[in-house]
Amino acid sequence: MIVFRVDASAEIGSGHLMRCLALAQVLLQCGDRVTFASTHPLPRIGSDSSFGFWQVPPDLDADSDARWLATESARHHADWLVLDGYQFPPSYQETIRSAGHRLLCIDDHGSAGRYAANLILDQNLTANAERYRERARDSQLLLGTRFSLLREEFRGWREWRREFAVRARRLLVTFGGSDPVDATSRVIAALSACRDLEIVAIVGTKNTAPFPELPHLRVLRDVEDMPRWISQCDLAISAGGSTCWELALLQTPMLLLPIAENQQPIAEALASRGAAINLGWHADLSEKTLLTTVERVLGDVDERRALGMAAGGLLDSEGAWRVAAQMKKPMLRLRRADAADSERIWQWSNDPAVRAASFRSEPIPWEDHCRWFDARLRDPGTSFYIADLHGPVGQVRFQAETPEVALISMSLGPAARGRGLGSALILAGCERFFAETTASQIRALIKLENVASLRAFSRAGFERSANVDLGGCEAAQFLLKRSPA
Repeated sequence: MIVFRVDASAEIGSGHLMRCLALAQVLLQCGDRVTFASTHPLPRIGSDSSFGFWQVPPDLDADSDARWLATESARHHADWLVLDGYQFPPSYQETIRSAGHRLLCIDDHGSAGRYAANLILDQNLTANAERYRERARDSQLLLGTRFSLLREEFRGWREWRREFAVRARRLLVTFGGSDPVDATSRVIAALSACRDLEIVAIVGTKNTAPFPELPHLRVLRDVEDMPRWISQCDLAISAGGSTCWELALLQTPMLLLPIAENQQPIAEALASRGAAINLGWHADLSEKTLLTTVERVLGDVDERRALGMAAGGLLDSEGAWRVAAQMKKPMLRLRRADAADSERIWQWSNDPAVRAASFRSEPIPWEDHCRWFDARLRDPGTSFYIADLHGPVGQVRFQAETPEVALISMSLGPAARGRGLGSALILAGCERFFAETTASQIRALIKLENVASLRAFSRAGFERSANVDLGGCEAAQFLLKRSPA
């Protein structure tokens, strides 16, 4: 079980809930049970029977809240606890860890000061290790947009590419679920005279502001198909929150108007990368400046294309899967392969799915396997590991090509597939291999048709390189370099 502790109060905002939902959706696909714990009702969660829900007693101080959560999690044998919000001080994290739970903290700017979590996730462009220098010795940092948490609805758009209209007129306005400063209304009022615009404003249930009835304005509440509306706009006006990453994935030209202090660094960072135009603090923006900027950008297809392409290059839709792989990695226990594993490896290797993904698809005779397996165990250039999770679930092998470079090969047993363990096994194996050798780089060669493995290695941090010819068969090549840390 994975337990998410998050609140959907106006002070925290729906962005925290949406990114937790993105990770929870992936964990569900991996076969995990997921429960949300909150003192507040959670929109989109309470109506979804896929998730459990714990009502946290109201009016608890932070220490009492942490003890309550630790006790409930122990009673339900939770594997991980996830915290997302600014109300969890260092003592809260320490209570969770001292109770023996694995802990993931989703953070934005290091405001807690001291961190005790096993994993610390900061998906922002401004993320850096110095921000989390006061952390537990075993804390691992997941930093940057590679770990951006995008909901499942966005994964179907990973191959979509935007076309930039010469004559643009479709404008999307969205400031999150609550918009406490009523930025949506101000933007609409500033643009109300632009009759040639088509404006779509997306708001949440907490935004109860009245909007004018204009022929060129459409107001949508609690949209569930956000990618479709983003894809149909030519330009978006938004704050500097989590919505930025949704807009970026779909190569959307953005004008950013931060409405919270923690959004300003995000807007500034995106602007510095040429991925957005930062309009500055919302209270300082004049209607004239907004109108002039909107008209200029809509009329300049080259500027919109440059903004959109820069934004789209910042991330992909696999961030939640990368985080899930990091969560599953410590659950796997690696041991050296031995003679007793021979028959199991032979059966895994001859599984139809494994043979289809291999460069040589014919079945492997038992006698040939025995000779190969015995040679691998005796070869000092081979590092061969079996992964256990309540029993053997897969294997990962490294073959030295030079003193500096090794070739990785891995497979999962049939019962272990579809649980998000592929990337976790790659991560665990590479970590173990780098710890036990002086090699500086690992490479993988994968059939172009093997989509599952292509994704698994990307999620495990491998970078795709130029394809190579492998005996007349073109292979995708992925590389992973030893971390300086």
